Amino acid sequence: MLGVIPLLAVMPVLVTVSVIDLRTQRIPDRYSLPAFVGCLGLVSILGATLAEPHDLFMAVIGSALMSGSLGVLHAVRPDGLGRGDVKLGLVLGLVIGWARSSPLDVGLAVSWALALSSAVGLAAVGVVALRGSTVGRSTAIAFGPALCVGSAGVTLAAPMLLG
Repeated sequence: MLGVIPLLAVMPVLVTVSVIDLRTQRIPDRYSLPAFVGCLGLVSILGATLAEPHDLFMAVIGSALMSGSLGVLHAVRPDGLGRGDVKLGLVLGLVIGWARSSPLDVGLAVSWALALSSAVGLAAVGVVALRGSTVGRSTAIAFGPALCVGSAGVTLAAPMLLG
C-alpha cells in the first residue's frame, strides 16, 4: 500500500503535464523539475520513517533507469522524443522504483512501464488515423500522457506484474 503514496502525491502534476503536453507538444520544466524534487523529498521522508531504508535507493535507481532509457531514445531521435519527456522520466522513475525490493524488480517495472507507455502511444496514433489524418514517421503525438498512464498503471499493477 505504501507503494502508491508517491504516485498519489504527484498525480496532480502528472495530469497537468499531460494536458499541457496534449495541447502544446511540450512538457514545461516548471512542473516536472519541482515535482522531481518534491517526490524525492517525499520518498526520503517515507524511507526514513515508514518503509525500508533501501526503498529510497530503489526509487533513485528507478529514476535513473527511466530517465536514462528516455535519454537514450532522445539521443537517437531528438525530433521524436523531447527533453521534457526525459525530465518527466525522473519523476516517474521515482514513483515506479519506490517500494520495489531489488534493482531487478525496479528494472522490470521500468521495462513494463515503457512497454505500456509505448502501447498507449500506439493507441494514440491509431486514434489519429481513425480521425482521418495521414499517419507516418513524422506524425507527432504527445508522449508525456502515455508515459504518465504507463507508469501509473505499472505502479498500481506491480504486485501482479512482478509477483
